[in-house]
Amino acid sequence: MRSTLLESLGHRVEEVPLSLDERFAGDFVHYWAMLCYAVRRGGARLYDPSFDPSRLLPVTHGLADRVRRDWRRTLGTIRRLRASGAGFEAAQRGCDVLLTPTLAHLPPDLGWLGVDAPYEVLFPRVERWVSFTPLANATGAPAISLPLGHDPATNLPVGTMLSGRMGDDGLLVRLALQLEAAEPFPSLADPSLPDA
Repeated sequence: MRSTLLESLGHRVEEVPLSLDERFAGDFVHYWAMLCYAVRRGGARLYDPSFDPSRLLPVTHGLADRVRRDWRRTLGTIRRLRASGAGFEAAQRGCDVLLTPTLAHLPPDLGWLGVDAPYEVLFPRVERWVSFTPLANATGAPAISLPLGHDPATNLPVGTMLSGRMGDDGLLVRLALQLEAAEPFPSLADPSLPDA
């Protein structure tokens, strides 16, 4: 992560605790599954009468089936996810933004997250990879991912995520512009980057 770049621009970076209900990850997956179930069941009403649920991806069917098996936890899930905003706000007391990685590991090889993979294979991979973004998704807080890192061994970008308080979208954009001006984001067309 690029905390040293932020510090060089005059920002103070410090570690803060983030207190969330231990069921947050499972609740987020359940909510995601509820959305898949709603699309599968009501796609023709939601999108278009010609909607064909049989054409949905295996991962969408897997999530929809998951919520059918565990529907009793829905009300608690919604209640806890709504409350997760309070934990997020508490972590930001005294801070302007939260700095985290965007993803849990480098981008995988092509096909590792292939949409045709069976749900039982694909979804655990997705869960491990996107472990930092669900908090912003659940709380509705603004967040921005910036390509501030680069892994020389794989020649892949490494994302850094900045998350702000509700309504702080402008702050995130200004900070992103400041960071890009200080250290321009790499481009695939940049001749200074090594070949893949």
